[in-house]
Amino acid sequence: MPAHGFPVLSVTVHMWGFKVALENPDYPLWLGCGNYEGHENGFLCFLEPATPFVRKWFRKLPNAPTIERLAIAVETILQSSGKVSNLRWWSENELLRPPD
Repeated sequence: MPAHGFPVLSVTVHMWGFKVALENPDYPLWLGCGNYEGHENGFLCFLEPATPFVRKWFRKLPNAPTIERLAIAVETILQSSGKVSNLRWWSENELLRPPD
């Protein structure tokens, strides 16, 4: 992540997987990754905050440009590992929808 402009502050273990806190002076920014039991050898990574804007005090800060840069960095890292296949970005609605 540092090579892509996102210095890592910490990596912590949670029940759902790993949280990678990233340096961001304006608001908390992090990447989560855990097993995705819906797919064999599947992993689910997500970026937070997932909203296009972040409220801080009385300001509304645009988050989309930062999340887009972070998503590109994550995708680049995963694709270049040579160990990832079937990479797909899902919308929050797709994740919340019950399976067919």
